[in-house]
Formats: sequence, structure tokens, C-alpha cells
Amino acid sequence: MSKKDSAGQILYSFLETTGLLKKFTKFESGKEEKEVLNISRFFDKLKSYEITHEDASIYAVVDWIDMSMELGESPLATDVDWLKNDAVNILTVHSAKGLEFTNVFLVNLVSDRFPTRERREKIPIPEELVKEILPEGDYHLEEERRLFYVGATRARDRLFLTASSYYGEGKRVRKISPFVVETLGEDVLAKAGNPPDEGKQLTLMEWKKEEEKDNQLQRQPIEYLSFTQVRTYLTCPLQYKYRYVLKIPVPPSAAASFGSSIHLTLQKFYERFKLGNNPDKDALLALLDAVWIPAGYGNKKYEEKMKNRGKTMLTLYFEKGHRPDIVIDDLEKLFRIKLDANFKLGGKIDRVDKLKDGKIEIIDYKTGRRPKDTEIKKDLQMTVYALAANDQGIYNKPPESVLLSFYFLEEGIKVSSQRNPEDLQKAKQQLIEVGKNINSSDFQPKVGSWCDFCDFRLICEAWQ
Repeated sequence: MSKKDSAGQILYSFLETTGLLKKFTKFESGKEEKEVLNISRFFDKLKSYEITHEDASIYAVVDWIDMSMELGESPLATDVDWLKNDAVNILTVHSAKGLEFTNVFLVNLVSDRFPTRERREKIPIPEELVKEILPEGDYHLEEERRLFYVGATRARDRLFLTASSYYGEGKRVRKISPFVVETLGEDVLAKAGNPPDEGKQLTLMEWKKEEEKDNQLQRQPIEYLSFTQVRTYLTCPLQYKYRYVLKIPVPPSAAASFGSSIHLTLQKFYERFKLGNNPDKDALLALLDAVWIPAGYGNKKYEEKMKNRGKTMLTLYFEKGHRPDIVIDDLEKLFRIKLDANFKLGGKIDRVDKLKDGKIEIIDYKTGRRPKDTEIKKDLQMTVYALAANDQGIYNKPPESVLLSFYFLEEGIKVSSQRNPEDLQKAKQQLIEVGKNINSSDFQPKVGSWCDFCDFRLICEAWQ
């Protein structure tokens, strides 16, 4: 296999033939769950490498892993779903960028610790070689202040700023960080009072050992779902469990790679269009070559066939679907809406255009088959988009001001529909019910035509 298959395909084949893949579905302790998630995370890393590197052979990947280990690379904080850990998460401010927590503790907030003392660069770069304009003033202090701001704004509900008068064996009283003074003001600090007596502090050893937890499976209730997760659960609850709860590894899919390539091409095309570059058909097709994801096709012949199919789709779209007078409001619009006090739903909209009279059109590209018009008018995905558009924090548009359009690229046809307030309310209740069912661990298999294309058919208990 090493002569023709990628490292990810070889790993998946190993997991399958050894029976490990099937064993992953039946772990019984927290320790076994961690082992499964660790393997799954490693598999995802290989898939990411395969997408971004033309040579994803086992030889290239082993060299990459060896080099990463020599450089001392550790998993990035963004590779971990921190919010699912029922524990205190300790991470650097740099790693916390883009994350959000209910409670955040910023520690060591004294001079010489935060901000740290300025250290000389190990390999200083001469100013003559630096192309950008260097900032004036105390650059180190400014950078430390920015980091403090990043850390402070990771907190959603509560932010704790902590400092100690003494550290280690030091006898000198430490001064409070100037960043704390800048944030709270000297008056607030003066009113904060004295620190508690040492006798009231918990000792470092007062925790529950991790080994005692390992035999207990603990699941946090679902508070947020993407629409993709909802759609998976409605298709088959057991498929949802395999994909999102157990995180069973799956090999790269040609259909997923193809769809992502087409969507990314249209995104890049309209980003240029918004800038006023007026890209033509040749530019559109060149973008497909530039962003093409080669993973999952199995062989070059099939990959070239699919790329040509993609170019045919995009050519048809440019000739029939693209208009030079469209006014684009958003591309790849991320949204998150609150359905009730305990449950939020999120997703991403391909494109949003501005229409006349303050109306908008939501457009979703489809590379697959076109369903019946009656199915399109009831499609839950588009109803969710209408819910998002209706949200005050997003577009604040009533359903009658939102046109919902699927563009089927294979046929070059756009099919539009609208929703009413009753549709939105009904969908909202359905989505809340899905969240409740997931939290109650109702993962019974649902057998149907989709089973033929399921990534988990070989290990599914419904087919044993």
C-alpha cells in the first residue's frame, strides 16, 4: 500500500483490518475514550497534511513527523475542544486567541512577570533588512499590553486578575502590574482590601486524582450545535454518535473534497469581484486549479475527471448564474443564533446579496443532485438561514424580506423560496427538540438509502 496510498489511507486501513475501528465504538471508560480521541486527532492531522501537500506518502509524512518532533512541536491549543473539558484549562495567552470561556483567571500580574522583562532576540535582525515600518516607543511593553487585552477578553462572564506579594524565595514585595492599574484604576485597587490569611487558602494537594475519574464516562450537555450536526442527527442518530461523540476516524472523501474545492473557488472569485477586479471566466477556472483539494480520489485519473467536471460546472455557472450587477453583502457568513435559554445553533452561509427595497437574497451552492421543488420549499437548512437573517444581531430581516435560493451547479439552475413566521417558529421547536434528544443520548440507528453512502457502514451495529 505504501507505494500507491497516502499515509492517511494506510492508517485507516490498519484501523479497519485490525478491528480497532470497531472497538472504538464500544469503549467503556473515560481513559479508553481519551485513547480513541487521541488516535482520532492524529488521524485528522494526517488528513489536514494530505489536503495541503501534494506528496502525502507515508515516507513524506514520517519525515514531517520526525521534523516536527525535533522542533519540539506540541499540539496547538486550537486542535483541542477546550470547552468540552470538564476541568481547569491551563494555556498561554497566545494559544487562547479566538477562544472564549465562562471564567478566565489571569495570573502573575506583577511587574517583571506580566509585563515580562524585555529579552534580547536570540538572532537579532538588522533594521535595514526589515521591510515593514518599525513602531516607535516601547515596543515590548505595547506587545505585552496587547497580550493582556487578548487574555482579558477571552472571558465571557467573569474575569479574575490575580497577583501575589511574593514569588518563590523572593523577599522583595512585588509591585502590581501596570496593566491592572490601567484596567481598574488606582481607586478600585485601593478599595480591594488586604489578601486573605494564609490559613484560609486551599493546599495544592486538595484535588480529586485523575485516576479516580478515568473509570467514569462524563458527558457535558450540548449547548451549541452546527446545522451540519443537526442534519446528521436527523439523517441517523447513530451516525451522529459515531461522527461527533465517538469521533470515529473516516478517510478523506472525494465528494467532500470536490464540494469544498468548488465552494472555495466561488468564494475567492467573489472576493475579487467585491474588490472591483471584475474577474472573467478564465480567472474563475484558474482559481479552481489554485484551491483544488486532491484528497480522497484514489487515483490521478479519477481526480482529473472530477476536476474537469468542476470546470464544466463553473463554466456553466459563469455563463448563466453570474451577473456583473449583483451587490454582494457577505461571503461565507458565520452565524450563531439563540434558540432558547440553553441552546444555540450556528452555521455558515455561502453568499448574501443585497436586493431592492432593503431585501436580501441568501444563496447556497449545491454540487449534488437537485431535489423536488416541494422538498426545497420545506428544506430545513434554508429555514435555518431565514432564522439567522431574522435575528436582531445578524440582519434583522422579517421572513418576507429574505429570498432563499439554492443554486444547483450541475444543471445551472437556481431555485428560490421564502418562509413565513410560522415556518420559523416550527423549525425553532424542531431544533430545540433535536438538542434535547442528543442530550438524552438517544442514538438509535435509522436505516435508509443513505446507509449505502455512510462512512460507518462497516462498523454500524444496524448492519452486523
